[in-house]
Amino acid sequence: MCSVAAETLWTTVDPLDVVGDGLDRLRGEDPVALPSTALGQRLRDLFTLRNRLDSEIARHVAVFDSTQGYAAFDAHSAASWLRREARLSPNAASEQVRVARQLDQLPEAQRAFAAGEVSFQHAAVITRTVEDAGPEVLQEAEPALVQVAQRVDPFRLATLTRHLRHTFAPEACLEEANR
Repeated sequence: MCSVAAETLWTTVDPLDVVGDGLDRLRGEDPVALPSTALGQRLRDLFTLRNRLDSEIARHVAVFDSTQGYAAFDAHSAASWLRREARLSPNAASEQVRVARQLDQLPEAQRAFAAGEVSFQHAAVITRTVEDAGPEVLQEAEPALVQVAQRVDPFRLATLTRHLRHTFAPEACLEEANR
């Protein structure tokens, strides 16, 4: 009986309210009071949570885009809705939609992103790297790309993936360089 009541209560609570409440509590803490090691761990945890939140945003953007949910708001595209409602720059909005569209084809990257192990910038580099690749390249390269992304920053990941892109999509690399 008690578990049923708790389950009913949980389904009536909006998860975003829980996140908001947690952020309010966090805002009430004073980071100056934390020792350096605890502050460093707190920062690491905050970045992991931000990556997880960014992953949820991408997951929701993918559905919003594929179902054309933006039309209910008189927007012409998901990117235009993001520019207006989330106040993103045109480039950031387009990148958000591009990454969201690609992630469902990349289960390893999607899993690592959802776990907070890689950032949105890592996901952007991985999706850009494999979007011109065929399915066989995608299957072979994705696990290695995710492993590297878990260890290096997005800039270094992009540098490392440049060679891979030159191998399977030289025309795309030339077009990007010309842009």
